[in-house]
Amino acid sequence: MVRVNISRLIFYISFIFIVFAKFIQQTVYIEKLDFLNITTRIIIVFACVFLIFKYIIDKHSTESIIYSTLILVVAGLISYITSGWYVIMVLAILLVNMKNINIRKLIIIWIIEISILMLFIAISYKIGVIGETTISWDRDTGIERYTLGYNYTTFSSNYFFHLTIFYLYIKGNLIKYLELGVLALLNIYLYNFTNTKAAVIYSVLAIILVILMKKFNFSKGVSYINKFSMFVGGFVAGLLTYLYKYDSAIISEINVILSGRLYYGYKGIEEYGITLFGQKITWITEVILDSELQYNYIDSSYLNIMFNYGIIMLLFVMLGYYVLGKRNISNDIYYSILILIITLHSMFDPQLIEIMYNPSILLLGYVITKSSYMDSMSGINNA
Repeated sequence: MVRVNISRLIFYISFIFIVFAKFIQQTVYIEKLDFLNITTRIIIVFACVFLIFKYIIDKHSTESIIYSTLILVVAGLISYITSGWYVIMVLAILLVNMKNINIRKLIIIWIIEISILMLFIAISYKIGVIGETTISWDRDTGIERYTLGYNYTTFSSNYFFHLTIFYLYIKGNLIKYLELGVLALLNIYLYNFTNTKAAVIYSVLAIILVILMKKFNFSKGVSYINKFSMFVGGFVAGLLTYLYKYDSAIISEINVILSGRLYYGYKGIEEYGITLFGQKITWITEVILDSELQYNYIDSSYLNIMFNYGIIMLLFVMLGYYVLGKRNISNDIYYSILILIITLHSMFDPQLIEIMYNPSILLLGYVITKSSYMDSMSGINNA
C-alpha cells in the first residue's frame, strides 16, 4: 500500500489550484463569465489557507521559523502598501512551504497543467466559445495581433516560451531532436499570430544551447552564470534604461528594437523612483484612443519589481538566485541554461515572479527553508 505524504499532497494540490486560477484570470473566460473574477480569487485564498495548514503540521528548525516569519512579515507589508496580495503574499506562502517539496516534480506538474490549460484555451478559441479581446494590435506599428483566447496578445507565446524552457530543463540530455524541432515550430507558429518577438527568440536560443550541450557537453563557466546572471541582467536592464536620458543614437535604436521599453522604463525612474517596500501603481497596459490615460507599463521584470514592490523584494530575488548558484543544485548545465534564458527574458519582460509562468521562482524557498533538496538534485539531467 502506497503511503501518501499529506503535507506534500496539500502543497501540490494548492499549487495546482493557484496556477489554474491565475491562468484563467489571463484568458477571455474572465471577461466572458463574470463570476470567474471572484471565483478565481476565492480559489487562491483557499489554497493559501491550506498551505498555512501545511506549514503548521510540518516540522521546522528555529532558524527556518525565523526566516519564514521575516519573509511573511515583509511580504505582508509590501502587499499592504501595494495591494499586491495575490502576487507577493501568495508567493511568500508558497516559498515558506518548500522545505519538503521536490522542485523537479513540481515543475513536471506545472508542465502538465499548463499544457492541458493551453490546449483547453486553444480548443475553446477554435470552436468559437471564446474569441478575441477588443484591442488586438501592436501599440507601435498598428499591425494586427491575435490574443488567441487570452486577454493580451503576448500571453499565449509567453506561456509556451516558459513551457519550452522548463520542458528542456526536465528532459535534459534525454530530449530527442524531434522534440526540439516540434518545440521550435510551435513557438514560431504562435509568433506568426502574436508577433511576440522575445518569446520566440529566447525559445530558439534555448533549443540551440541544448543542441550544443548534447553534442559537446560544455560546462566551463556555468558557476558564474548560476551565481551572477540575475545581478548582471538587472544591472544591464537598469543601465540601458537610465542611459535613455542621454538620447544617443545607439540607445534610441535599442529602444526602437525593444518596442519603447527603455522610454517607458526611464519614465518610471522619473515618476516612481526607488522605494524600500514598493508603492501602489496604476498600470495602463493598452493604448486607449481619445483618452487622457497613456500607456505606462514597464515590461522589465527587474524594474517592474523595483517600482511595484520595492528594492527589498528585488534584492531578495537576486540574492536568492545567487545563493542557489553556489549550491549543488546548480551543478547541472541544464539548470544553467534555464537560469540564463530566464535572466535574458526578464531583462525586458515581466514574468519573473509570476508563479503561473515561472515555477523556478519557488527555488528561492530552498534558501528560506534550508531544504535538503537544494543539495540533492545535481547531475540529474546529465544521466
